[in-house]
Amino acid sequence: MTLICHLRVHFRPILMTCLLVVFFGATNTLGTPLYESLWRNTLNQNTKTIKRDNIQTTGVHYSALQQSQTFQAMKRAIQHIDISQLKTRNEQIAFWINMYNIAAVNLVLDYYPIKNLDRIATKQQFYTKHALVIAGKPYSLNQIRDILHPFQDKTLLFTLSTGALSSPRLLREPYTASRLPSQIDSNLRHFFQEKYLGARLEKGVQYLYISALFKDHPTLFQSDTQIKSFISLFLHGDTTRYQVFFLPFNRSLNDY
Repeated sequence: MTLICHLRVHFRPILMTCLLVVFFGATNTLGTPLYESLWRNTLNQNTKTIKRDNIQTTGVHYSALQQSQTFQAMKRAIQHIDISQLKTRNEQIAFWINMYNIAAVNLVLDYYPIKNLDRIATKQQFYTKHALVIAGKPYSLNQIRDILHPFQDKTLLFTLSTGALSSPRLLREPYTASRLPSQIDSNLRHFFQEKYLGARLEKGVQYLYISALFKDHPTLFQSDTQIKSFISLFLHGDTTRYQVFFLPFNRSLNDY
């Protein structure tokens, strides 16, 4: 690990700003990758649960993140990560989920202050713009998602947060290889328990309202039957005869 400290001397006491340049192999005393510790600290200090427009999700304090040395140090760590050290399937999945969520936050900060993701760019540009440098290479959200696609796991879609209120919530801790299944399950259950976010049954008229994410990913969910089968674990009742409608996608920012 390399530690570079810049000292600034004014008429006030000395202000020391330390910028950490770290490698993936560098760990803290508990054996946790340093980027992961920095991301955990960032989430602890700059997120909380919010409810807006009938949706409960994770709010992000973007204005504080603009001044966060921890967030900047984490990005420097990610620039020098050795991704060849990711050996197991769960290590790879957890890492790239974290990269997607960090990249999305970083992308929002490039344009902040905004109230809605529509103010950033077109929907296509939002996902194709370079959002984070990982191991010396710039990645867009689409490129990171494409890395996760070969794992052939539909549940991963519901771990990826763009910052929109209708996006899956940002988990308030890093995804880790050891806890990956329980973390994914937690986010899935939250998503589908929120009736204005994931799914809602109108039993009287037999309507099933579901997230527009299903519509946006036709290669993952190719029919209403597949969708109903997937969400049956999270909803009570037989939806076989229900007509499917898509919930409006709220692109307001999860800011507080």
